[in-house]
Amino acid sequence: MKYILYFNEINKEKLHLTGGKGINLGELFNNKFVVPEGFCVTTEAYDLLMENKTLKEMTKELNTLDYKNTDSIAEAAEKIRNLITETEVSEAIKIAVYGAWNNLGAYYAYAVRSSATAEDLKGISFAGQQDTYLNIRGYENIVEAVQKCWASLFTERAVVYRNKNGFDNSEVKLAVIVQRMIGSEYSGVMFTADPISGNRKVTDIDAGYGLGEALVSGLVTPDFYQIQNSEIITKKIARKEKGIFPDNEGGVIEVEIVDEYMEKQVLTDEQIVKLADIGQKIQKTFGSPQDIEWGFYQGKFHILQSRPITSLFPIPKTYDGKEHVFFSFGHIQMMTDAMKPLALSVFEITRIFDKFGAENSVSVQYEAGGRIYIDLSYLLNVPKVRDNISNIMKYADEHGAHIIRELIDRGDEFAADEEFTKKAEKFFAPIFLKTGLNLYVWNVNRLRARGEKFFRNEALKWERDINSYNGIGKIKRIRWYVSGMLNFLFSKAVEFPASAMAAQAKIREMCIESFGEEETGELLAQLNMSVENNVTSDMMMEIYDMADMARGSKELENFMKNTTNETFWDDLENLKTNLEFTLEMKKFITKYGMRCTGEIDVTVKRWKEAPVDILPLIMNHIRASEMNEHHEKFKKGLHTAKEAEEKIINGIKEKLGNSKARKAARFIKIYRNMMGFRESPKYFIVKFLDIMRTAVLDEAEVLVEAGVIDEKEDTFYFSLDEIISILEGTYDESIDKILEERKSDFELYKKMTPPRMITSDGEILRDKSGNNSAPEGAIIGTAASAGVREGIAKVILKLNEADLKEGEILVTSYTDPAWTPLFTAAEAVVTEVGGMMTHGSVVAREYGIPAVVGADGAVGRIKTGDRIRVNGTEGYVEIIEKTD
Repeated sequence: MKYILYFNEINKEKLHLTGGKGINLGELFNNKFVVPEGFCVTTEAYDLLMENKTLKEMTKELNTLDYKNTDSIAEAAEKIRNLITETEVSEAIKIAVYGAWNNLGAYYAYAVRSSATAEDLKGISFAGQQDTYLNIRGYENIVEAVQKCWASLFTERAVVYRNKNGFDNSEVKLAVIVQRMIGSEYSGVMFTADPISGNRKVTDIDAGYGLGEALVSGLVTPDFYQIQNSEIITKKIARKEKGIFPDNEGGVIEVEIVDEYMEKQVLTDEQIVKLADIGQKIQKTFGSPQDIEWGFYQGKFHILQSRPITSLFPIPKTYDGKEHVFFSFGHIQMMTDAMKPLALSVFEITRIFDKFGAENSVSVQYEAGGRIYIDLSYLLNVPKVRDNISNIMKYADEHGAHIIRELIDRGDEFAADEEFTKKAEKFFAPIFLKTGLNLYVWNVNRLRARGEKFFRNEALKWERDINSYNGIGKIKRIRWYVSGMLNFLFSKAVEFPASAMAAQAKIREMCIESFGEEETGELLAQLNMSVENNVTSDMMMEIYDMADMARGSKELENFMKNTTNETFWDDLENLKTNLEFTLEMKKFITKYGMRCTGEIDVTVKRWKEAPVDILPLIMNHIRASEMNEHHEKFKKGLHTAKEAEEKIINGIKEKLGNSKARKAARFIKIYRNMMGFRESPKYFIVKFLDIMRTAVLDEAEVLVEAGVIDEKEDTFYFSLDEIISILEGTYDESIDKILEERKSDFELYKKMTPPRMITSDGEILRDKSGNNSAPEGAIIGTAASAGVREGIAKVILKLNEADLKEGEILVTSYTDPAWTPLFTAAEAVVTEVGGMMTHGSVVAREYGIPAVVGADGAVGRIKTGDRIRVNGTEGYVEIIEKTD
């Protein structure tokens, strides 16, 4: 048995003996970093302890306890700790520890730290879960500290953490690090990537006086420094009133810092840059960003431990060694939640520049952290795209548009692909041509009729064709359609909403000349009201119609409050006095049942599967509006839009002449007739995804019956191609193992916040344009719908939990068409993602309520009950009064 390993004996193969902390210290020591000498009491010593039969049984019993039942866990864990500390340490272990201690220097003080074998795994950090003992002198005291470290594996917080994350308490083992103590003059923590933003180009350093325990325990606020490219970019000097230092008698003492040093910068600028450079070298050694504890002693930086930063959002993987820049697809689609592999595979398979059935062509969609990212690198090397992408992007995400503009201006060189560039140029040319012809040549009424016919007929064609196949043949046919889905919609359908946006840009240009910037914003908001031919607005009106049918009905009120997804249809059929509502609900679900919150994710339940999710939308409308109010508002919106149209045309005629006025009239007609198509491509995709979901679940039932998977929904953790392989019997991986890994990954990804833009070397790109009109401390976003409103905030993150009262301000991460009914009650709207033409913005303008979208961090800073002011004209939100 090997009870002791010195640092120079530790390598990667000895994780099972030394734990994560031990392995990392061995790597650092053997790569010649300045690391205080030490040794590791291995897990074989811990195994010897755990041969105690009572300990074994008690440890296994811990696994049966619910992590939420903290009282039971606390009681059981305390009994285990007491048993460990009361059990005599084996003589063999004592002898081994004595020999190592004596070899390194019996006259030194030592730090004794735990090192668990489950420490710092993918997405899980066990940092701080076990105890540390500092400035321990004497062999007996070291043995006692080792024993206490073993016991600390069973603190209440450690057991709760393991049970919550699915770790078997009897399988986790503990090694103990015994390291020579240094009397640090300064110490702290360094992150070689910023753990808050996820930016891998920025190093964060905390620094204080004495030992790092003062920082870790929260005794003091440390100095904070940020370094990028060997330059200090942030420096915050804190008032440091206390420090922890070694006591000559052993242990540590708390010391008051003298006045002249309290607000003095701990590290010099030269030392800050030098420490950051050491951090980069350590990161290179381990191949990933690191969380490093350091101390400065006798003129040198000493590294006390290093572990991976487990909370960083992953970078999309590329293999060409070139620089890439990625944009979050979720920020464009207003849906930033993590998705499962089947949903991700839809967007990974589809190609923008290749038709149905194309294989092995260049893709610009990548998966990272359960989200889809678009590689803009190749696109930025296409001249027509580079020249227009920022202007186009601002309609979907203004922050993203600013970042792209800054990126182009700073002149970075990104990966290029000649074949891709040729395809892109060939692909975009006819789209620009069609949009131009629509703008200046074709009859507007015929153009609208053509758009309506396209979306109506093509969806039916796809559905009929797919349903002519059965079994695996149907899945393969769906896969064929997926491959060319985006190409088809871009080449055949994008001209309709693109014509509206181009027309709006022309109108805006002439309005600014005629009315000025501020009045133009108001006029365009009015012109946007009650746009017809919008599938989402039509759906919304039908929901409101059902709300009017339900007003005053106690029977329907009870039904909507008490029914469940399991009993919904039976309860609906059993309604005695509301036949009209029953028929309308059936008709609605037949027509819109494929919709839901997060509908671009094929793995999310549709309304036809979870019809109860529709009911809060109906109940909210009943609470927030009067009978027939939605129809009156729509009529009023039409009138307001008509008045704005006349004012715009007359103003342009007076200022710019008859010719420009005639052009403006045509552009307005195009805008009003074609803007409704903005939702149509997504609606088309959602209908297709519903067909795909149904087909996959049908085949999943076959796999469940065959015992291949336990639940139909398990198929969601496999890509579309993998599902085909499983059905064909050619999948050669362990399905159970893959399921376990991917379910674990998905739970991790759900907790992560995806960055809007990230480069292949980990730089998080942020909008630096700012907002000069915003007051200090305001939350900056994009002005999406003009007006200023003040009111009480209501933060809503899940639609099925929505309870928005009239006059409250809706604050959320994002909205999609399913959220539309809430806008009836909202005084104003604030979302964390979005742009001028995303769902929330368009609906807010239709309703004439102020909206600020793309307000990063709004959900974290604003709490329900806070009084806030939303400035939808200037694009910012102020918190006026915080709730208690």
